[in-house]
Amino acid sequence: DDLKGTFTQFPHPNHPSLRSLFARCDELHREDPRRAPTIIYIKEGNHEAGGTMEINYAMKVIGAGRDKTFIRGGGFDIRGTREKGKNVVLKEMTLQEASEYGLVADNGLSFLCDSMTFTQYGQCGVVALNTKGRLINCMITQCKYSGILCWENALIELEGDQTKVDGNG
Repeated sequence: DDLKGTFTQFPHPNHPSLRSLFARCDELHREDPRRAPTIIYIKEGNHEAGGTMEINYAMKVIGAGRDKTFIRGGGFDIRGTREKGKNVVLKEMTLQEASEYGLVADNGLSFLCDSMTFTQYGQCGVVALNTKGRLINCMITQCKYSGILCWENALIELEGDQTKVDGNG
């Protein structure tokens, strides 16, 4: 695992929600990409997302384990400019209980989710439009509509014996 880069973590003393932290990272990236964190570690515990967290540049977001790091009330919206060899990595956490989506990747950076759980979303668990993604040992359950929605020239590869997509609308 390549864990070189600028690092930050949540909980963070300056940010009451994950959404606030991600917004600040995006602001830093627009000002000077070298100052923006490329690794965000989310500690063990129950955390409020505070809404949709936008990701507009390549980064790794790593929890303490899907049975240890829980994020409620939001999901990830991956955008950013597609670049060969660059992607967004999400791993080792559970996202749950929000009105819309767990993960949306729309016409931007590709993504890799490893050992993630997406559960109890009011819409779909994972959505990809005109981009590519991989889900390794991910569980997507109890979403109102589709567990996975893949359209408009998108590709999502599923792998791993722990991968499970069931109990969705």
